[in-house]
Amino acid sequence: MSNDLLTRPDARASERHAIDQVIEALTTRFPDVPTRLITERVRRAYDRFTGAPVRDFVPVLVEREVRVGLTAGAR
Repeated sequence: MSNDLLTRPDARASERHAIDQVIEALTTRFPDVPTRLITERVRRAYDRFTGAPVRDFVPVLVEREVRVGLTAGAR
């Protein structure tokens, strides 16, 4: 039996839930930025981690990347 977290069905659901929470947190933090734009940025950042073998910190890294971009005014 494999211990690979990527094969666990609950791991993917958990990661998707965490990404949804990232979108919610950024929408709250940046109320003047349309949710559509935040969602697009999060999904783009998330896509860069496709195939990453370690998934534990992907949501945190995605949030940081998007937050830094929005803070810098890159809209």
